[in-house]
Amino acid sequence: INEIKENYKALADEMTDGGQSATDLVSKQEKPIRNFRNYNPSILDFLARANTEDECKEIIDYMLSQGEIIEEEANHYRVILEKEGASAFGTRLPGHYEREIDS
Repeated sequence: INEIKENYKALADEMTDGGQSATDLVSKQEKPIRNFRNYNPSILDFLARANTEDECKEIIDYMLSQGEIIEEEANHYRVILEKEGASAFGTRLPGHYEREIDS
């Protein structure tokens, strides 16, 4: 380290700060809490991203075919869709989760 200090003063200054290494300083900084770490979205999350009734129908059919929901749930979402339209499930714009994490 002395050789680095003698030959590369700027580098040595960057590498240390009052006797602490740069990695020590970085590890001590607070890390943001990630609200959605290990989050597994539900069908409602996907439906909220849909823009049209056809997209909602596709999502419901797909989730049913994958075993993510049962027939009764699928029928429940279809009834809501028929009565209230695609907006019944809310709206999630691109970047929704990133904005939630940053706030």
